[in-house]
Amino acid sequence: MTIESNIISKLKIHERGLFEVEIASLHGVYDYISKHTELLNPHQISFFSIIIYTKNSGKHSIDFRDYDYQDGTVICIAENRVNKFNIDYNSDGYVISFAPEFFNKSENDIKLLNQVLHFELYDNTVFNLPDSEKKFLYSFLNEFRKVFLDYNNTKIPIQNELLHTMLNFLLLKIVSLNQVTLENYSGKKHHKEFCELKKSIEQNFITKRQAADYSDLISLSLK
Repeated sequence: MTIESNIISKLKIHERGLFEVEIASLHGVYDYISKHTELLNPHQISFFSIIIYTKNSGKHSIDFRDYDYQDGTVICIAENRVNKFNIDYNSDGYVISFAPEFFNKSENDIKLLNQVLHFELYDNTVFNLPDSEKKFLYSFLNEFRKVFLDYNNTKIPIQNELLHTMLNFLLLKIVSLNQVTLENYSGKKHHKEFCELKKSIEQNFITKRQAADYSDLISLSLK
């Protein structure tokens, strides 16, 4: 039996007490995982996640593949991927998690999200920040977390909009700093249709097996 066949848990964003978005310290995520030992094993996540490491080095696992990280490493993980943290409190950083419904308010939201979180197609889930960008981005992440904590306490609607705006800025920054993403996705023909097909298959593969089924679902010709 392979390790892949042993996946039994799927972490949903609301199970961690989140609303639709959270920016947590890496140590806070480690504390949560330590209290829910099933998450020490590979598990699926039902939300999007961006990990930005700010200290030390180590390994993080996505879909049973280990990726090296160091100070300045950015890891972008799409929903339904298999995720595993290797707990090391000598490391530090931020973990930004958000539900799909939090960042789909416009066509631009969806386009940007696809740019950032589907570049695993090009084996490019992980990249390192330039040294010149680290100080600014770490400061921004600290402010992002403060806004989240304020919103978590007050639930003032304008702060929810601010969180959306700050997440939008972070995603744009990631795209602008990741040259391979720009080269692969700028003007890529049929990328939107591919992402729609991918999502549709993930949602319907148990009941729908024919290509014609999916061409109907996403209003695309079978050819």
